[in-house]
Amino acid sequence: MNVGLDTRLVPQGSWWPHAPENPVFQRLATDTRQIFRPGDTLFFCLRGTRHDGHSFIREAFQQGIRHIVTDHLPDFREDGLFYWIVPDTLAALQHLAGAYRKSLPAPVTAITGSNGKTMVKEWLYTLLREDFRVFRSPKSYNSQVGVALSLAMAGPADEIALLEAGISLPGEMARLEAMLLPDNGILTSLGSAHDEGFPDRKSKLKEKLTLFRSCAWYVAPAGIRRVHRELFDALPGKCLTWAEEGEADLVVQEVRETENGQRIRYRFSEGEGEYFLPHGGIIARRNSLTCLLYALHLGIDRDALHKRMARLPSLTMRLETREGWQQNLIISDHYNADLDALGLALDYYRQRKGQRAGWLILSDLDQSGLSDEEVADHLAQMLQPF
Repeated sequence: MNVGLDTRLVPQGSWWPHAPENPVFQRLATDTRQIFRPGDTLFFCLRGTRHDGHSFIREAFQQGIRHIVTDHLPDFREDGLFYWIVPDTLAALQHLAGAYRKSLPAPVTAITGSNGKTMVKEWLYTLLREDFRVFRSPKSYNSQVGVALSLAMAGPADEIALLEAGISLPGEMARLEAMLLPDNGILTSLGSAHDEGFPDRKSKLKEKLTLFRSCAWYVAPAGIRRVHRELFDALPGKCLTWAEEGEADLVVQEVRETENGQRIRYRFSEGEGEYFLPHGGIIARRNSLTCLLYALHLGIDRDALHKRMARLPSLTMRLETREGWQQNLIISDHYNADLDALGLALDYYRQRKGQRAGWLILSDLDQSGLSDEEVADHLAQMLQPF
């Protein structure tokens, strides 16, 4: 049970018709389709480009909600209904979640990157849960709203909190960092996703690294740090890196592909280790290295880690592989739709196809920052080997 989300900790806002007897809540909600135990839930009416949560006040009331956050006094008024009127409902949601985060005893690990956030989060949960009580944000809750809702779900009994943080525009990460105040962090990757929101890739990385300003230590790929060393050196915390070649805290020494996965031998802290990863491809390997380095630095027993790595689950939507009719192989990636993800998917396909011919079915590639003509040129180059 949460210690409570106390609205009195948010400086702005006033209650109508008056403050409730107990302005502390156990749950937050922004969607009438996801209301659970409405009696101790605070419902936020958020405004978006295509929706306005104020339109669902009556529906929320019918579902048992009695405490609603709005940016004006609505016409709908009923006995027992309380409105918390604030200048900006999203800002109030984030301030409330940030105030609650400060009461959480568990260290917060913030996970960001162009791809791999959810996979790394779920795999870390698998690796750590036998040693710690781990909270992890649900699904891919990494937006301005999702991070706030995730924080509100964490509790005082948790020993580690793993939370994703995603951005698409400049200025967004500062708001997430102010909520999360992470103790340590993870940068999974740097790719083309959301490129169109930033002047260049370096600017996007600088924005992402804002998340680690309060971190004592964080994990990142060595290749990204080598290219942008000055951005990493500006952070006060220790940067732990992994690499498939070159110098790093954790270095891959050998990769052996098998029918059902890959064996990876590595060097870490003047010692060597080897583990079996039950998934093929470069995506899974890189994400596993991120998780391995994090867990080793945390002090998890190496032999125990190796056994758990062999049980890492596959995640739906991320390069699902299915056998079709007449020996067809279907590789489906619903999780990402950008050029970097396509390149990794094609690499995965090349490893698995054998002598089979292939078809590529694409949806629109969003957030590339490129014109249609440039995207077409990139696709032609990527598909040329096939």
